[in-house]
Amino acid sequence: MNFNEKVVLITGAAGFIGRTFCNDIAKNGGRCILVDRESSALTDFLRDLPSVESGPHVAISTDLGDMTSRHLMIERVVNDFEKLDILVNNAAYTGDATLSGWVDDFEKQSIDTWSSAIQVNLTACFELSQKLTPLLKNGINPSILNVGSIYGMIGPTFSFYEGTDMGNPAA
Repeated sequence: MNFNEKVVLITGAAGFIGRTFCNDIAKNGGRCILVDRESSALTDFLRDLPSVESGPHVAISTDLGDMTSRHLMIERVVNDFEKLDILVNNAAYTGDATLSGWVDDFEKQSIDTWSSAIQVNLTACFELSQKLTPLLKNGINPSILNVGSIYGMIGPTFSFYEGTDMGNPAA
């Protein structure tokens, strides 16, 4: 893999999959724009990334579920970068068992929690792809990579969750 001179924006950069993307891209010469809501995790991770000749990696703390935060991040990227070669839509609203209306029985799942998940998992991907298209058009063989769950292809097997506090939210 050769990412020399490429600029790559990765959402969910502080998570396990995001860190893997960033490390591999940086090790192969790519400049990373790390986007995640965890600012301390981003700052710590940014220090560990291998430096590249094309410029410093950048971390932008952003809550993709918040339209204002998303717009500020997009504005910063558009103002600070001349091009974008790859957009990796990797962030996900995953919630946990303590989140009200998330892994409850279907009839008890919350529309507010559903809406929060849709904002991060779908709307943010659409908006970033749309608003960053002008920068992508300036890139070399630009690409958009949308990372999804296996549950985007097949329905969950609920027997996997029997005897646990885990469940599978509709969103």
